[in-house]
Amino acid sequence: MAVQTLDVAAGADDGFGYPASTFTNSSTTLFFGDDGSESRAFMRFLLTADLTGATIDSAFLTGIFAEAVGVEIDVYAADAADPNAPTDFSELDGITPTTATVYWNPDPTGGGGSRTSPDLKTVIQELVDSYTMANGDAIVIKLDPTAYTNTGVNEISSYDHATDAPPELEITYTVAPQTSGTINGGGSIAATVVKHLNQELRPDSTVAAGSWDTGPTTGQSLHGYASDASDSTYVADTTA
Repeated sequence: MAVQTLDVAAGADDGFGYPASTFTNSSTTLFFGDDGSESRAFMRFLLTADLTGATIDSAFLTGIFAEAVGVEIDVYAADAADPNAPTDFSELDGITPTTATVYWNPDPTGGGGSRTSPDLKTVIQELVDSYTMANGDAIVIKLDPTAYTNTGVNEISSYDHATDAPPELEITYTVAPQTSGTINGGGSIAATVVKHLNQELRPDSTVAAGSWDTGPTTGQSLHGYASDASDSTYVADTTA
């Protein structure tokens, strides 16, 4: 398994808003809940590695709460490929949500401190199953009150907070193995596959056995090159 620990990386990449077109992405605190304002918040995270085709094992959102008043919220992602951060309330309110939504009550008893969400893997998996998710692509998470009850708002420190860490999204995942392909002829290294579990790289008959490195351990790369002028294929075999 692999892990990406993603922080909000810019002031414009988190914010909050509420009806009557109130919106900010420069406050030190994000508000979401309902004290009569119906506030909702967003956070945008940039991937540090490719997630395309991966199996999401877990995903958790963590933040520093100035206050958690037990307001129940729904957590989901913007259902879009590499979405931009919203820049006004209309864009924030108009985010198309993923079908997967996770319920979160940050603290039924109230209080501050670090809080971690329930597992959001269904939300992230839906994105992975729907889009190409390359290194540097964005995920936008939105926090929306489950119901507008006029009971209070949660407050979480933003990127712009002077001392608190910004919101963090930690994704644990299993990379989709590349099991076959074509290597261009001519003798240069032209392909890489990832070795999972007991997989070994097996070239076809047109590739010299000595041209393959099958030694790396799980999760490292295997390299090979064609020893003649023609294209050659490779297969990652699973061995006992």
